[in-house]
This record gives sequence, C-alpha cells and structure tokens, in this order.
Amino acid sequence: MIQKIFIVHHTHVDFGYTGDRQVVLNDLVNMIDVADDLIVKSRRRPEPERFRWVHENSWPVLEYLRRNGPRKARRMFDNIRNGRAELTALYVNPTDLFDEEQFEWSVDLAADLAKKEKLRLDTAMFSDCPGIPWSVADILAQRGVKYLSAAPDFIMSYPLETTRPFYWVGPKGGKLLVWFTEWRNCWYAEGNHKLKLQYETDAAIENTLEYLRLLESEGYPYSGLMIHHAMDNVFPNPKLMDFVAAFNQSQNDRQVTMATNHDFFEYMVKKHGGEFPVFQAAWPDWWASGNTSAAFEAACTRKAKSALRRGGALLRMKKKPVDTPLREETLEEMTMFDEHTWGHESSIREPWRLIARQQWLEKRLFAQKALERATRYERNAKALIYKPDRVVIANPFDHEITALVSIAAKDGNKPALDLVDPKGKIIPGRRLITNPKSWDSFDGYLVTLPKKTTREYKTTPTTAVVKPGGVMRNEYFQLTVNKNTGAISRLTDGAGKNPLISARPYGFAELVHEKVAGGSREKIYDIRFGSFCPDSKRPCPKFIRQAGHERNRRVILTDGPIFTSMRTRGSLPGVKFERDIRLFHDTPRIDVELKLDKAVDTNYESLYLAFPFHMNKPEVWIENAGAVYRAGVDQLPGSATDWLGVGEYVAVTDGRRTAVLVPHDCPMVQVGDIQTGKWLKTLDVNDGRVFSWLMNNLWFTNFPAYQEGLVELTWSLTVMPGKFNRKAAEQFARSCRVGLCAAGGKDISIFRPF
Repeated sequence: MIQKIFIVHHTHVDFGYTGDRQVVLNDLVNMIDVADDLIVKSRRRPEPERFRWVHENSWPVLEYLRRNGPRKARRMFDNIRNGRAELTALYVNPTDLFDEEQFEWSVDLAADLAKKEKLRLDTAMFSDCPGIPWSVADILAQRGVKYLSAAPDFIMSYPLETTRPFYWVGPKGGKLLVWFTEWRNCWYAEGNHKLKLQYETDAAIENTLEYLRLLESEGYPYSGLMIHHAMDNVFPNPKLMDFVAAFNQSQNDRQVTMATNHDFFEYMVKKHGGEFPVFQAAWPDWWASGNTSAAFEAACTRKAKSALRRGGALLRMKKKPVDTPLREETLEEMTMFDEHTWGHESSIREPWRLIARQQWLEKRLFAQKALERATRYERNAKALIYKPDRVVIANPFDHEITALVSIAAKDGNKPALDLVDPKGKIIPGRRLITNPKSWDSFDGYLVTLPKKTTREYKTTPTTAVVKPGGVMRNEYFQLTVNKNTGAISRLTDGAGKNPLISARPYGFAELVHEKVAGGSREKIYDIRFGSFCPDSKRPCPKFIRQAGHERNRRVILTDGPIFTSMRTRGSLPGVKFERDIRLFHDTPRIDVELKLDKAVDTNYESLYLAFPFHMNKPEVWIENAGAVYRAGVDQLPGSATDWLGVGEYVAVTDGRRTAVLVPHDCPMVQVGDIQTGKWLKTLDVNDGRVFSWLMNNLWFTNFPAYQEGLVELTWSLTVMPGKFNRKAAEQFARSCRVGLCAAGGKDISIFRPF
C-alpha cells in the first residue's frame, strides 16, 4: 500500500518558451525570493505542510548569486542547508548535443558551489527530455550525487519499460537511484495538470486517491510515491500547503508531505533499498530529433567543441592556464544553445509571429557566438607556437595523428604551396577552396605527427598539379561510380573483393529527401494531451522519399595531391546540393563533404545521407558524450530507437572488420533503415545501414519550423580489421574531427559559399 506521498514542487526551467526570454530569465531568478518567503512564512505549520522548493537546475541559483547581495544569499543557503530548499546538480536541462567536457564543466558549477558553501548536493534533475547521455551517471556519481529525478515528456517518446525507481549504472560503474514521472500523467505537470492539486481541495484529494488506487491495482509495490508539481516557468504555489493539510486531515492510513527529492529517495532507500532493479545501459533521448532542426547552428557548436579541445590541449602541452575567462564564456554560450529550450511555444504553429522569430534569433546567436569565441580561444593558444615565415603545426594529444590541415593561402591567385619539414621531406599542398566573395583561399596538407610534437615547416612552390579525371581506387578502397549520375553502387576493399555497402535502395553517401503524404507533421504523431495510449498516438503515415542521384548529374572527377575527388551537383525538393567525395591516396580514409542551399518550407520534411554498410549480423556502436553502447542492445527498454544522438563516431562491425563513420557536424543517426515515424519499441539491427539525419522540422513546438540558407557538413570514414576497437575508433575520430593545431592558418569556415 502507498502510505507516503512526496510532493516535489519546482518550476520547469524553460528559457523563453512561455514568453520573452529576458522576462523568463528574470522570473526564474525572482522565484527564489518568493519560495524563500513561503518557506519562512510556513515555519509554524505542521512539518508535512511546510513549504519546500526544489531548484530544478543550478542556473537560477547561480544567476541569483550574481544579481543579489550576501544577505539574500545567506537566506537561500540556509534554506538549502535546512532541507527546505534543494540544490540540484545539472546546470540546465541538457540534450545529446552536450559532450563529456561540457557535462563535467556544467555539473562542477553546482558541485563547486556546494563545496564552498557546505550545501548538500546528492540529487540531479532533468525535465522534458526523455533520455540523457549514459556518461552522466558516472559524471554525477563521481561528484557525490546519488539520485536522479526525471520528468520525461510523453508526446514524442515511448515510456520507459522499467519499474520505478531503478538503479542506473554508468559504463564506469557510477550508480544512481532514478525516479521518473509517469508517462500518462503529463510528466512534471502531473500534480498540476493531472491531479490538479492547487485547485479545489476535495476534487484534488479524490484525484489523488483515485491515482493511488490505480497504481496499487497495477501492482505498484512500494510504500512511497513521488509526485512532481511544476509547470513551465511558473512561480511557487502556496496552495499546495493547503492541499497537504486537507488530505492529511481526511486520511488515516496515508500521508502527503511537501518534500525535496532527497526526502523521497532517502525514504525509499531506507524502506526498500534492496528491492530496486539495476540497469547498466544507455538512455538515448527521443527528444534528440530536435537537434537536427537547426543543422547550421548544431554544426557551429560541434565545431566550437573541437576548437576548444585543440586550444585546451595545446595550452596544456605548453603548461599554460587552460581555464581562461574566454573558455568560460565559450562554454556558457555553447551550453545556452545546447540546452533543451530552442524557441517559443508558438515556433511551429505561428513561425512568422514576432515573438517566435525573436526567440529563435536569440537562441541561434548562442551557437554562433560559441564558435566565434572558441575560434579566438584556439588562436590565442596558437600564438604560443607562431613563428614568422614558418608554418608551425602541433599535435598536443597523447597519440599519433594524421589529419587534413588547412592553412590560409597567402595568394589565392597562385597555386598552393608545398610544406618542407626539417628533414627536407616535401608535404604536397592542394587548394581546398577559393572564396572569391571574401578573397579567402585555403590550402590543405595531410600531416602526420607523433604525440606531443611541434614541428616547423618552410614553404616552397608546388610541383604537383590537380588534373581532370582519375579513378576512385587506392590500396584500401574501390568505388564503383555511375559516371552519368554520380551514384556509388559499390564500395569494396582495395582488392575489389569484400563489399562494404549494399546500395539498395540508396547508394553510398546518397542524399535522401523525405516528406509525408499530405504534408502535415500531425500525420506522424498525435499531440493531444487527452490521449495517453502510446500506440494510439502513432499514426504511421506514408512517406515520400527521393534520392539525389537517381537522374543524370554532372560528375567532375579530379586527381591531385592528397586525394582523388568526385564532385556532383543537383537539387531535390527545396534544396540545392553539392557533394564532394574524397578518396585519400595514402591513408585508409574517405571524406564526404556536402553543401546544402536550403529553401524555406514549413511543412514537414527531412534530409538524410545514406551509409548503407553491408555486414553479416552486425553490431552498431554509438559514441555519445564519452560513453559507447551497442544500438538496440545496451539500451534501457523504452528509450529512443528510431533515432540516436551521436557524438564522435558510429562504428559498424561484423567481427571481421569495422567501419568507423565520423560525423564532424551532424549529431543524429538512424540505424538499420530510415526509421522516422515507425516508433519502434525495440531496435533490431539486422544490417549495418546508417543514415545520418541532416535536417528535419518534425516537432510541433519549441524547435524551428523551417531551415534555410547555406549549410556545409562533413563525414570521415575508415575501415579497420577485426572487432570494434574503442581506442582505435576514438583516435581516428579525433584525427578527423579535431585534428592538429596549425599556427598562421585558420579553420575552414562553415560560412564559405558554394
């Protein structure tokens, strides 16, 4: 029997979703004063009725400290120390765009405050997103956090198929006790929307008793229950204290109490600690589909992460301070974009409304500012190795790296220069891009450096030329190309034997456009709040898909230093594209560069890039935020299946060989097939096909209704012998996506035109 019900009262931190962003930020800070006042005013009430307030994230607490003096800070800290309020560990509500460094930095903001002020910090919370990267379990546990309180959104997900609570074990063994709100009860608004605890008392009591009886009839086995009471950016509600008083007066065998997460978890551990199931598995996020609703901005923050890693590693190698104010600014801007609120609630319904445009403009600027600051941070680090009249390249990492390095050309009207290393070895250069609109040109060099090495190079006029023609074949790979369309129907090893892909229905690096019959995103899911059956909310519509190389295209083959290139141009509904496939000469690597010019369309559409790997009984390994798991295998039951967030790489293996795909800019994949709209309960990986999900406007709220303009995306591919090797995959991904530090040059800009 459920004997004790814990009301956990908080506001959902939803920057700008309900109104002007700055007004919302101010409200989130001002709520702390309101909550602290209620805590003081309720001191004479019986203990269960005394007001409690949970800070869902640490951002409002830290911002409150920035804005207020020591007197108010002391009052807030006293309430946290006394257990009347609760500090939690996550800075904001995160998404799969976060990387491991970003999680560690953002959690440490709360951990450092707790240590300094002697505050309890044993709980983390996240709301809306129905999933969180697996590494978070370890990151939190390493900082003393024991509990995780989650409130996953029900509309764009399936419920977790686990009992609650459960122990969640990270890949390194960190262990958290997890509670999640029930899928059919409006997630964090279960006390508000579903049970209506703040309204008429008798009805609220009956709603609560009815819910308790339902859970008991379904076999809920524990004596304690947590109920979240929150709404988006809504102030503390004193009426909850009256509900608690009325309920407890009416019931003899059940008690309701205002509570913190800590109160609930401590009770459950004391009463039932050995009874909870244990899962050591990833928790992929159904909400991650929104991360490709802004391909350009997502690419900005991913590039910013790479620049921070290069700059930070170089500063460490030179024994200089890494945690500079500029790095902090970059991480703040990056995190403000990567967190889960992307726009106003009307962003899809009324995309041309002024507030919808304003909120998206403010949001997207965070991504662009993060890239600008990260680039400056890296340039400051490169100044340590700069020398006049030399190109200086450094590998600040702990393993050998072979990387494509770009250097700003001195004269874009002249051929690329070659590099000459200290032993006289020539490293040929190749003009990667000439930008007539900005007069910027960039030369590329394939450079190999041992770990922790800095090397100086002279320059000399090149003797190599780029000429038309060429064959897409080297000692590692052979590509069979339709010279009329540019479609790649076959990719094998260098001997032309072992096929790596199955080009049905889509060839290698094939761009695929998708719409739904009828055009409406409502045909993909049911957004009604009154409909709580997962299966009834999934209409499974008919999709219309078109591939980019189904008809004749102009195919341009060129051969020269570093790689052979095959370039095609074309169009699909609402998008022009240019695809460049680069087969490197002297290393087992293929790069795909895709330039998109996207027209506005507010009807549902998606773009994918196909990597149809063909392997017998494959395993697909996904890296995200420092954790690696097998898609469809190492996952919590009910976690995302149709799409998966990816950080550094995806690896597909059959035990004899492993294909490692590195998406430099694109954070989402679908595995086995294009799965959008299937809402799979389980992901059965029967073949190794991987689809990089480039763009979508699937959502009904929050995310952008359309994408527009120029976007450039890159992928790198290699094949390794044998089983999946995590260390080797990580090193290849770092070589491609992060690379080397080149002083005097600059990164190839994602703003360059076609």
